[in-house]
Amino acid sequence: MSKARPINVGDRFTRLVVIQKAEKASGNKHARWLCQCDCGNRKVVFGFTLNIGDTKSCGCLGSQV
Repeated sequence: MSKARPINVGDRFTRLVVIQKAEKASGNKHARWLCQCDCGNRKVVFGFTLNIGDTKSCGCLGSQV
């Protein structure tokens, strides 16, 4: 299994751009990131969901269907 690529401020993942590292959730070891969506909303997401492509937007993509 290959190691996940590091996430940096300014990285783009589909509609999300990483703004800054967020605090870890209590009891969770995964890094979280504050991201700005192309629609203007902000969302805190887990880094691994960005790397695997599971999180693509703040949720606005799902509401456009």
